[in-house]
Amino acid sequence: MILAYQLGRNDKETYDKHVKKAADFLVKTGPKTPQERWEEKSGYSPSTIAAEIAGLVCAAEIARKNNDEASATIYLATADDWARNVDRWTATTTGKYGDGNYYLRLTENGTPDANEKTVLNNIAGTFLESEIVDAGFLELVRLGIKSPDDPLIVKSLKIIDEKIKVNTPNGEAFYRYNNDGYGEMDDGRRWNWDGKYTGKGRLWALLSGERGQFEIAECGMRNAELKNKDQRLKTEDRCLSKAKTRLDSMLNFANEGLMIPEQIWDKPETPKNIDKQFIPELKFGEGTGSATPLAWSMAQFIRLAVNLQEGRNVDTPDVVYNRYVLGKKGN
Repeated sequence: MILAYQLGRNDKETYDKHVKKAADFLVKTGPKTPQERWEEKSGYSPSTIAAEIAGLVCAAEIARKNNDEASATIYLATADDWARNVDRWTATTTGKYGDGNYYLRLTENGTPDANEKTVLNNIAGTFLESEIVDAGFLELVRLGIKSPDDPLIVKSLKIIDEKIKVNTPNGEAFYRYNNDGYGEMDDGRRWNWDGKYTGKGRLWALLSGERGQFEIAECGMRNAELKNKDQRLKTEDRCLSKAKTRLDSMLNFANEGLMIPEQIWDKPETPKNIDKQFIPELKFGEGTGSATPLAWSMAQFIRLAVNLQEGRNVDTPDVVYNRYVLGKKGN
């Protein structure tokens, strides 16, 4: 739905056969997802809900262009309801980190303060939902639902930097979530080498690119506050420096063939039991035996590079940003 909007695919065939069916399905089944971004858990996911909200707003615009005002009204009403409730479903106010108020990776029942437990995949263990965090909430910014300076976004980012960020020789990198079990074992053997899934998740290269996109959005917000055009131009390079550093980090994570991996090694120590058949080396800040190249990593690199070149996140749907960040809801 977002892609159709971004590409200007407003024709009747695209709407009837694809966009409308997808939007109607979301209205009927959302906002809970049977599988979140890591393909492991069902529940209420900030990143998934962000995509659903943005998708429905984009679908409403296409519906209007096809004279389907009734559907557009339903899509917007649903999107607005989910936008109002996403924090209630996915952010704890009684957590153990920071001041207790931050986004969670996921809640299975939309009750982040209920002290419910979650069983992580890959036999990683059982934890309170409020203990497990990821940076998926950044999709709320990238897709135009939240401003980069939203207080809950800012607080949650601090938790991410405390709990799942690692400074490697090649730049800052992030785990997909804390206590992840999907990755090589500490002694260097490959994931599931023992058939018991007793590995540990390592750093994911693409997450540095996603953080870079947040920093582009943050830069755009700050520049918009400057009234003088010359001031905006003078501060732009400095403002985008963080995001440019993320692009450099992703380059550094790549192998000699410029292929960016799924995961990179997260420790200064090089294990002694590396499974050489599958894992050539395990060096701090370099690729593990994970998929290399990972299409997602390569695509995120391109997305960040293009957005840096443009000085803005071109993949942020303007119709969503205008509705929620700027408050221009219209109908």
